[in-house]
Amino acid sequence: MYNTPLEPGTYYHVFNHAVGDDSLFRQADNYRYFLERYRHYMFPVVRTYAYCLMPNHFHILIQVREENELLAHFGTLYPAKQTASLLVDYPAFVMQQFSNLFNSYAKAFNRRFDRKGALFLNYVRRKQCCQKLTSPPYWIIYIVIPSTTIFTDGPMTGRIHRCIR
Repeated sequence: MYNTPLEPGTYYHVFNHAVGDDSLFRQADNYRYFLERYRHYMFPVVRTYAYCLMPNHFHILIQVREENELLAHFGTLYPAKQTASLLVDYPAFVMQQFSNLFNSYAKAFNRRFDRKGALFLNYVRRKQCCQKLTSPPYWIIYIVIPSTTIFTDGPMTGRIHRCIR
């Protein structure tokens, strides 16, 4: 669950929790800001199909983008680095984007609420849902069923019927 690499083209249920009894989201603006940061850091590297943000944890259903899309985004972030596809560790790159998201949000949250220290548990938890799917009927069945079972218990639930690009 913690060491599963985020491979290109693969679907994952991603989730994380606040440390201790803390809340990740104390006000409505916190939810919006987290989604803004998510859009900034994660949309270039994942497709998002569903999400649920609850006061102390969240769930997101994603598909990691294909290697060529990841390589293009890597090149925009690090233009001076060699971007040959053999040299890019795609799972580490996606994990770094999650790390950037969590750090960015935690810094703003800590400033806003005059707190210090970690906000999220150490690692983003993830479960691989399935391999690459090429048959639309299977893809539709897979995406619809989880979004109605694991993403219904929170105040900020979103179902994205079409992939956001």
